[in-house]
Amino acid sequence: MNTLVIHPQDQTTEFLTKIYKNLKNKNVIIGGVNKEKVGELIQTYNRCLFLGHGTPNGLMSVGMFQGSWGFIIDTNMVSSLINQKDNMYIWCHADKFVRNNNLKGLFCGMFISEVSEGLYYGFTKVSEEEVTESNNVFGEIVGSNINKTNEEIYDILKTEYVRFGKTNRIGKYNSDRIYYR
Repeated sequence: MNTLVIHPQDQTTEFLTKIYKNLKNKNVIIGGVNKEKVGELIQTYNRCLFLGHGTPNGLMSVGMFQGSWGFIIDTNMVSSLINQKDNMYIWCHADKFVRNNNLKGLFCGMFISEVSEGLYYGFTKVSEEEVTESNNVFGEIVGSNINKTNEEIYDILKTEYVRFGKTNRIGKYNSDRIYYR
């Protein structure tokens, strides 16, 4: 299976590279191309992974893509995504984007990946270690199963990441916000 990875280069989401580092037949785009080119590429791949920071409106470009300071994946891409069922949408509030646009795949809701996000969402005394551990475990689980179907990855996350969440509050919060359809 050929996989397109759109992961805007950003040190704070570096842990997501674990998801695709051992994936064969991949094209990783971290920036440097324009939105039109990304749209064309999406249509030529069996599976797309969209990883990074985002909002209900889409995956943020983090200033890494030519001519796109807001979002690299947004409603302008829906026509290219609507018939794809094997995509992964991993950014904060991707669930709203996926559901609002009737897309399919593996996706997450709010995903705490930084201490400031944990504090904002009501956790007290969040440590960098707790967040880093959660990020790393999530990336390792998905990465070690990336050649499986999204449904299988979802089932594994709902077992392994949920189990991990019993000892890590951030992992618990995040594992409750992982979805597949």
